[in-house]
Amino acid sequence: MGQVTISAVVYEIYGEHTGAGSADQYLDASLVYNAIWNAASADDQKRALVTVAREFNRQAWQGEPTTPYPSVQPLAWPRSGVVDRNGNPVNSATIPQAIIDGSYELAGAILADVAVASASSAGNSVKRLKAGSAEIEFFRPQSGGRFPTSVQELVGEFLAGGGATSTLEVAEVSGMDETSAFGTPFDLSSGGL
Repeated sequence: MGQVTISAVVYEIYGEHTGAGSADQYLDASLVYNAIWNAASADDQKRALVTVAREFNRQAWQGEPTTPYPSVQPLAWPRSGVVDRNGNPVNSATIPQAIIDGSYELAGAILADVAVASASSAGNSVKRLKAGSAEIEFFRPQSGGRFPTSVQELVGEFLAGGGATSTLEVAEVSGMDETSAFGTPFDLSSGGL
């Protein structure tokens, strides 16, 4: 866990802003975010990292903060009682590298599009809509977490209920020929909605 200073105020962040293993180093090697990160001012880079820390602190993670949060521990990580996707316990004294890397990815995404910070879901449900002769086609919602895919792939295994996905299939309805077809409304085989 690191710190940045913006207008003489110190903020806690996941990882480091500059130096070895930092957001600067991580995003400098990113084909997606390199130019965006390097074009941003140092203060805007810090703001993106603080925004990510605030966002990560609001998530429902597995386990419990290692020490009382926020009175003793300023961030939601490190945590105890957390297991990785293979069922192995995660060290309760450190922040997993995937959480730190996820914070860097999200900081880059926020600098690329500030709306990412306030998105409610990165999923997509619409396949096709048509106004003339009212037509709706089957769609299967794409599972999307709160974060962009690159971030979700890194941190998703640590989110409470992070392994659960669902499939919801919606009926097809057509206007001109007066036919309707209904698929299976729910597939709960993957553990629920």
